[in-house]
Amino acid sequence: MKNVKKFFLLSCAIYCTACSGNGNTGNSDGQDIPKVDDSQLAYHNPVIRIAAPDPTAMRAKDGYFYLYATEDIRNLPIFRSRDMVKWEEIGTAFTDETRPDFLPDNKDVKERAHLWAPEIRYVKGKYVLFYSLAQWGNHWVSTVGYAVSDSPEGPFTPKGKVFDSREVNVENSIDQYFYEEDGKYYNRFYFVSPDGEVRSYDKKHLFTYGGEHHHFTAGRERVVVEFRGVRILLQICYDLRFPVWARNRKDYDVALYVASWPTPRVEAWLAWLRARAIENQCYVAGVNRVGTDPSCEYCGGTLMIDPYGRIVAACEQGRVGAVTVEVDMDGLADFRRKFPVLDDADDFTLNI
Repeated sequence: MKNVKKFFLLSCAIYCTACSGNGNTGNSDGQDIPKVDDSQLAYHNPVIRIAAPDPTAMRAKDGYFYLYATEDIRNLPIFRSRDMVKWEEIGTAFTDETRPDFLPDNKDVKERAHLWAPEIRYVKGKYVLFYSLAQWGNHWVSTVGYAVSDSPEGPFTPKGKVFDSREVNVENSIDQYFYEEDGKYYNRFYFVSPDGEVRSYDKKHLFTYGGEHHHFTAGRERVVVEFRGVRILLQICYDLRFPVWARNRKDYDVALYVASWPTPRVEAWLAWLRARAIENQCYVAGVNRVGTDPSCEYCGGTLMIDPYGRIVAACEQGRVGAVTVEVDMDGLADFRRKFPVLDDADDFTLNI
């Protein structure tokens, strides 16, 4: 029987990996959370049929999943679900009376500012909601703040700002992500299996052009996960520009890149994805966001490329979508056997 594996790629308004599997995945006090039997679930996207961009989600102590989103619904909408398929809107994180208000004392700025891209965490018995307060087109106004609550349903009490763009000298400070380990912060990719096993990769190459190195610590470990017989190299965005880090040491079959890669550089995105596939004799999956934020436009470009550099599946440019693609493991092994490029590669040592 031919060894073929299927991959499901999603081109979305913003990519997001959120999970709860151990003490380092959004739950810092080690609360015991029951498992969900998802073996019989069937669903069709979208699972939330109203505007809920830039989502963040977690499973709370009551067993429900809670999802928070950018305020297309004013004051940050909250949704709740038992199974992550059927969601109900249960309210908002803030009211007009409790809505955060710490932007410059300028009426125009205050009226046009919106709450963006929340991030939820459970820290020392409290639900902590991080968010961005930003004005479209006014990139130096962007501010990251936080609020706390005893319940995932709220109400959330604003506790002030963490920093604004001018204080950290990083234009358009939005889309924050919170992770702390030994006093350090990482841009982390979570790979979560259906059985609840959690693996993670910390981004190696920080985007200095955007000031990422001022706030995050670079990862030091190259991570390959195995899922259903396929070995997958985990990579994040800017890592794509550095071929040595992704050099195939005969230890992976698919390289998976997740990214917020802007439209003006999408041709480079496509060229490098193809190059990584050809030089490493592997499949390459590139998953990129779609939409806009106050700084950039993102047109997607989510696709799968085979070891010959051919695009074998792709989502429609500029639209949220999904595609399923088959990975021919027998064909990959046969290609590597007949054309042993990896055997001829130069030996090297990478100093990290």
